[in-house]
Amino acid sequence: MTRSRIVTLALVAVAMVAALALVVGCGSSSSKTLESYFKANQSEWNSAVQQIKESGGDVLDVDMSVSGNKISQIMTYKQTFPAEAVSSLKASLEGQAENLKNTVKTQIKAMEKEVGISGITWFFDYRNGDGKSIFSMEVDGK
Repeated sequence: MTRSRIVTLALVAVAMVAALALVVGCGSSSSKTLESYFKANQSEWNSAVQQIKESGGDVLDVDMSVSGNKISQIMTYKQTFPAEAVSSLKASLEGQAENLKNTVKTQIKAMEKEVGISGITWFFDYRNGDGKSIFSMEVDGK
């Protein structure tokens, strides 16, 4: 599999954040935290997470959780890449970071507005198949 395809699929997993933001707009806004919102709307969380996990395809395993107002999305490549490939992947992901942040910020702002909760953050971590972090970032709606 080419590096370009691997990075593209990794970016698709991030692009799927819109699925979660859309789901948030469907429920009530009486929750105190994003975590309590999703506990009260578990089927919405499960549906969005399933879509995001499927976006990883045969390249990434995606693990998602929410604690308080923080969403964590850990994406682990299904294969372990050698150091030179990891360096290249990291550079590609860093090159796309600003675009990714802008996309995620927009989705966070939409979620905050829909549920009446401020201070939502979204943490992303791309990991090599051996579990070592390649690239991570945390985004807020500011």
